[in-house]
Amino acid sequence: MKTPTHYTNLADLRNAKKWTQGELATKSGIGRSTVNFIEKGTQSMSDEQRRRLAGALDINPTDITREKLSFPLNAKELLQAAHFPVERILAFFEKNRKLRKGLTIAGLVKIAASISFKQRKMTGSVLDDGRFDEVVRDELATMFDTRK
Repeated sequence: MKTPTHYTNLADLRNAKKWTQGELATKSGIGRSTVNFIEKGTQSMSDEQRRRLAGALDINPTDITREKLSFPLNAKELLQAAHFPVERILAFFEKNRKLRKGLTIAGLVKIAASISFKQRKMTGSVLDDGRFDEVVRDELATMFDTRK
């Protein structure tokens, strides 16, 4: 059975903590096999299970069922071929989930193009993490006409 999109975050969130399914099960009070079935999409997750899993992971329950931000495969490949920093942008938005609200694929492409342009302008050097985050935030502020 194919894993439903809305449950794919559970394994990612658990793995981000470097926990096994057993560790998540113990911390949430849910059986390990139940955690396994939920991650595989072979068992539905009740509201109570979602609440307990989120509590164990120290996240908002909606983060478990939120779809992951991603580029469509063909757009991602195209951007990578153009040397756009696709993975860094996705990682930025995973760390800064609140900034994703209202962001479209076109917006992601604009951010990628801006970063790529600024890197080339700096004689091909890669932006350090601080400057990278600043450029992304500046682009978001321009797109949404706000400073965060």
